[in-house]
Amino acid sequence: MRKGRPPKKVNENFFVQESKAMWYVLGISYANYSQNLQRGVYPENIWQSSSKPLIEIVKSCLESEHKIHNFTYNNIRKGGKDFEIYGLSTFNQRIYGSLAERGLDVPKQNRKFPKKIKEQYLDHFIRGFFDAQVSCGERHGYLMLGICYNIQFLQSLYSALVEHANVRGGREVTKSLLTLAGYDTIATHDFIYRNWDYIKKH
Repeated sequence: MRKGRPPKKVNENFFVQESKAMWYVLGISYANYSQNLQRGVYPENIWQSSSKPLIEIVKSCLESEHKIHNFTYNNIRKGGKDFEIYGLSTFNQRIYGSLAERGLDVPKQNRKFPKKIKEQYLDHFIRGFFDAQVSCGERHGYLMLGICYNIQFLQSLYSALVEHANVRGGREVTKSLLTLAGYDTIATHDFIYRNWDYIKKH
Protein backbone atom coordinates (compact mmCIF):
# COMPACT_ATOMS: atom_id res chain seq x y z
CA MET A 1 0.00 0.00 0.00
CA ARG A 2 1.50 3.32 -1.01
CA LYS A 3 1.21 6.12 1.50
CA GLY A 4 -2.07 7.97 1.22
CA ARG A 5 -4.05 5.02 -0.16
CA PRO A 6 -6.55 3.10 1.97
CA PRO A 7 -5.32 -0.43 2.70
CA LYS A 8 -7.06 -3.40 1.16
CA LYS A 9 -8.31 -5.95 3.63
CA VAL A 10 -6.24 -9.02 4.46
CA ASN A 11 -6.07 -11.28 7.50
CA GLU A 12 -2.79 -9.99 8.86
CA ASN A 13 -2.87 -12.48 11.74
CA PHE A 14 -3.08 -15.55 9.52
CA PHE A 15 0.53 -16.63 10.07
CA VAL A 16 0.42 -15.97 13.81
CA GLN A 17 -1.95 -18.73 14.89
CA GLU A 18 -1.16 -22.44 14.51
CA SER A 19 -3.56 -24.24 12.17
CA LYS A 20 -3.53 -26.80 9.38
CA ALA A 21 -4.36 -24.11 6.83
CA MET A 22 -1.57 -21.86 8.09
CA TRP A 23 1.04 -24.59 7.82
CA TYR A 24 -0.20 -25.56 4.36
CA VAL A 25 0.08 -21.98 3.08
CA LEU A 26 3.45 -21.67 4.83
CA GLY A 27 4.61 -24.68 2.83
CA ILE A 28 3.50 -22.93 -0.35
CA SER A 29 5.26 -19.79 0.84
CA TYR A 30 8.61 -21.55 1.28
CA ALA A 31 8.52 -22.19 -2.45
CA ASN A 32 6.64 -19.19 -3.88
CA TYR A 33 6.97 -16.27 -1.46
CA SER A 34 9.30 -13.28 -1.66
CA GLN A 35 9.52 -9.88 0.01
CA ASN A 36 10.10 -6.47 -1.46
CA LEU A 37 11.22 -3.43 0.49
CA GLN A 38 11.17 -0.04 -1.22
CA ARG A 39 11.31 3.45 0.13
CA GLY A 40 7.93 5.09 0.50
CA VAL A 41 5.88 1.88 0.66
CA TYR A 42 5.06 -0.66 3.30
CA PRO A 43 6.75 -4.09 3.02
CA GLU A 44 5.34 -6.01 0.07
CA ASN A 45 4.55 -9.71 0.44
CA ILE A 46 4.55 -11.50 -2.92
CA TRP A 47 3.37 -14.97 -3.93
CA GLN A 48 3.95 -16.09 -7.53
CA SER A 49 3.24 -19.34 -9.35
CA SER A 50 2.39 -20.70 -12.77
CA SER A 51 -0.58 -22.35 -11.01
CA LYS A 52 -3.48 -19.93 -10.64
CA PRO A 53 -5.44 -22.29 -8.32
CA LEU A 54 -2.49 -22.30 -5.93
CA ILE A 55 -2.45 -18.49 -5.75
CA GLU A 56 -6.23 -18.51 -5.34
CA ILE A 57 -5.80 -20.75 -2.29
CA VAL A 58 -3.35 -18.28 -0.76
CA LYS A 59 -5.72 -15.38 -1.49
CA SER A 60 -8.68 -17.23 0.01
CA CYS A 61 -6.83 -18.30 3.17
CA LEU A 62 -5.55 -14.76 3.72
CA GLU A 63 -9.08 -13.40 3.14
CA SER A 64 -7.39 -10.92 0.86
CA GLU A 65 -9.13 -8.25 -1.22
CA HIS A 66 -6.01 -7.89 -3.36
CA LYS A 67 -6.30 -8.76 -7.02
CA ILE A 68 -4.45 -11.69 -8.57
CA HIS A 69 -2.26 -10.38 -11.38
CA ASN A 70 -0.83 -12.34 -14.24
CA PHE A 71 1.85 -11.80 -16.85
CA THR A 72 3.34 -13.82 -19.69
CA TYR A 73 6.81 -15.23 -19.14
CA ASN A 74 9.07 -16.40 -21.95
CA ASN A 75 11.27 -19.32 -20.93
CA ILE A 76 14.24 -19.24 -23.29
CA ARG A 77 15.64 -22.45 -21.83
CA LYS A 78 12.53 -24.36 -22.94
CA GLY A 79 12.51 -23.31 -26.55
CA GLY A 80 10.98 -19.90 -25.94
CA LYS A 81 7.63 -21.32 -24.88
CA ASP A 82 5.45 -18.72 -23.20
CA PHE A 83 3.51 -19.44 -20.02
CA GLU A 84 1.50 -17.45 -17.51
CA ILE A 85 2.71 -16.43 -14.06
CA TYR A 86 0.10 -15.48 -11.46
CA GLY A 87 0.87 -13.28 -8.50
CA LEU A 88 -0.67 -11.92 -5.32
CA SER A 89 0.85 -8.93 -3.51
CA THR A 90 -0.12 -7.57 -0.10
CA PHE A 91 1.42 -4.50 1.50
CA ASN A 92 1.25 -5.48 5.15
CA GLN A 93 3.82 -5.08 7.92
CA ARG A 94 2.30 -7.75 10.22
CA ILE A 95 2.40 -10.46 7.53
CA TYR A 96 5.91 -9.41 6.61
CA GLY A 97 7.05 -9.67 10.22
CA SER A 98 5.27 -12.98 10.86
CA LEU A 99 6.85 -14.63 7.83
CA ALA A 100 10.24 -13.18 8.71
CA GLU A 101 9.93 -14.83 12.14
CA ARG A 102 9.21 -18.11 10.39
CA GLY A 103 12.40 -17.89 8.34
CA LEU A 104 11.13 -16.42 5.07
CA ASP A 105 13.06 -13.15 5.18
CA VAL A 106 16.00 -14.77 3.37
CA PRO A 107 16.41 -15.99 -0.25
CA LYS A 108 15.28 -19.52 -1.08
CA GLN A 109 18.85 -20.80 -1.16
CA ASN A 110 19.18 -19.92 2.53
CA ARG A 111 15.80 -21.02 3.85
CA LYS A 112 15.89 -23.78 6.44
CA PHE A 113 13.31 -26.47 7.10
CA PRO A 114 11.18 -25.32 10.07
CA LYS A 115 12.31 -26.90 13.33
CA LYS A 116 9.18 -26.35 15.39
CA ILE A 117 6.41 -28.17 13.54
CA LYS A 118 4.03 -30.24 15.59
CA GLU A 119 3.48 -33.64 14.02
CA GLN A 120 -0.20 -32.83 13.49
CA TYR A 121 0.83 -30.06 11.05
CA LEU A 122 3.84 -31.65 9.34
CA ASP A 123 1.90 -33.38 6.56
CA HIS A 124 0.09 -30.12 5.72
CA PHE A 125 3.33 -28.15 5.53
CA ILE A 126 4.99 -30.73 3.29
CA ARG A 127 1.88 -30.99 1.08
CA GLY A 128 1.86 -27.22 0.61
CA PHE A 129 5.53 -27.22 -0.31
CA PHE A 130 5.03 -30.16 -2.68
CA ASP A 131 2.03 -28.52 -4.36
CA ALA A 132 4.14 -25.45 -5.05
CA GLN A 133 7.58 -26.89 -5.75
CA VAL A 134 7.56 -30.57 -6.72
CA SER A 135 7.43 -31.87 -10.29
CA CYS A 136 6.00 -35.27 -11.17
CA GLY A 137 7.09 -37.64 -13.90
CA GLU A 138 7.32 -41.31 -14.75
CA ARG A 139 10.33 -43.60 -14.86
CA HIS A 140 10.22 -47.32 -15.65
CA GLY A 141 6.46 -47.29 -15.19
CA TYR A 142 6.64 -45.71 -11.73
CA LEU A 143 5.65 -42.23 -10.63
CA MET A 144 8.67 -40.14 -9.70
CA LEU A 145 8.84 -36.92 -7.70
CA GLY A 146 11.56 -34.34 -8.30
CA ILE A 147 12.17 -31.79 -5.53
CA CYS A 148 14.48 -28.86 -6.29
CA TYR A 149 15.60 -26.67 -3.41
CA ASN A 150 18.67 -25.89 -1.34
CA ILE A 151 20.63 -28.84 0.03
CA GLN A 152 20.18 -28.05 3.71
CA PHE A 153 16.38 -27.83 3.39
CA LEU A 154 16.22 -31.06 1.36
CA GLN A 155 18.34 -32.92 3.92
CA SER A 156 15.90 -31.97 6.68
CA LEU A 157 12.86 -32.68 4.49
CA TYR A 158 14.20 -36.13 3.65
CA SER A 159 14.88 -36.84 7.33
CA ALA A 160 11.31 -35.82 8.20
CA LEU A 161 9.91 -38.11 5.49
CA VAL A 162 12.04 -41.00 6.74
CA GLU A 163 10.94 -40.45 10.34
CA HIS A 164 7.25 -39.73 9.79
CA ALA A 165 6.25 -41.02 6.34
CA ASN A 166 7.99 -44.42 6.21
CA VAL A 167 10.24 -43.28 3.35
CA ARG A 168 13.32 -45.50 3.19
CA GLY A 169 16.43 -44.03 4.78
CA GLY A 170 20.08 -44.35 3.98
CA ARG A 171 20.27 -41.79 1.21
CA GLU A 172 22.76 -38.93 1.38
CA VAL A 173 21.38 -35.71 -0.06
CA THR A 174 24.33 -33.94 -1.67
CA LYS A 175 22.69 -31.97 -4.47
CA SER A 176 19.90 -29.44 -4.76
CA LEU A 177 17.62 -32.14 -6.21
CA LEU A 178 15.92 -34.90 -4.27
CA THR A 179 14.08 -37.60 -6.22
CA LEU A 180 11.57 -40.07 -4.83
CA ALA A 181 10.28 -43.00 -6.82
CA GLY A 182 8.39 -46.25 -6.41
CA TYR A 183 7.78 -47.17 -2.77
CA ASP A 184 8.97 -43.81 -1.43
CA THR A 185 6.56 -41.93 -3.70
CA ILE A 186 3.62 -43.99 -2.47
CA ALA A 187 4.70 -43.60 1.16
CA THR A 188 4.99 -39.82 0.73
CA HIS A 189 1.60 -39.65 -1.00
CA ASP A 190 -0.07 -41.60 1.79
CA PHE A 191 1.51 -39.34 4.39
CA ILE A 192 0.65 -35.94 2.92
CA TYR A 193 -2.90 -37.04 2.06
CA ARG A 194 -3.56 -38.98 5.26
CA ASN A 195 -5.96 -36.30 6.51
CA TRP A 196 -8.08 -36.57 3.37
CA ASP A 197 -11.41 -35.71 5.00
CA TYR A 198 -10.01 -32.33 6.08
CA ILE A 199 -8.40 -31.70 2.68
CA LYS A 200 -11.55 -32.54 0.77
CA LYS A 201 -13.73 -30.39 3.02
CA HIS A 202 -11.45 -27.36 2.76
